Amino acid sequence: MNAPIEVDASENGGSTLQTALSLSLATGRSVRVERMGLNRYHLACVRAAVEISGGRASGPRGGPPVVHDDRFEFHPGPLGPGPHHLEISTDGALAPIVQMLAPPLRIARETSVLDLTGATHIDSTPTT
Repeated sequence: MNAPIEVDASENGGSTLQTALSLSLATGRSVRVERMGLNRYHLACVRAAVEISGGRASGPRGGPPVVHDDRFEFHPGPLGPGPHHLEISTDGALAPIVQMLAPPLRIARETSVLDLTGATHIDSTPTT
């Protein structure tokens, strides 16, 4: 098994996190994200990646990552066909989560349906 890819998320944390998770899902490689400062929206991204792959995420204390953790590891499972229902129970934007999940699901070459609820619309956020 390959060692996790190490990612320093001290700058542009959210974008770096979403890119790291998307690439991890697409390649099947684990990722260790450090210097992050996780907030509720970041955790929603991690949970979405876990949900669509059946993978697992662990924080510095061995359990699931929690708010304010400064690092975590994500180990993706195999991407399976949807439907995938994801409840995004935070006030972050939905479009970046879709942008994170769409490329790996497309690479999986099996039809998937994402049913996303929650989150909010933010005018300054790019749309998909």
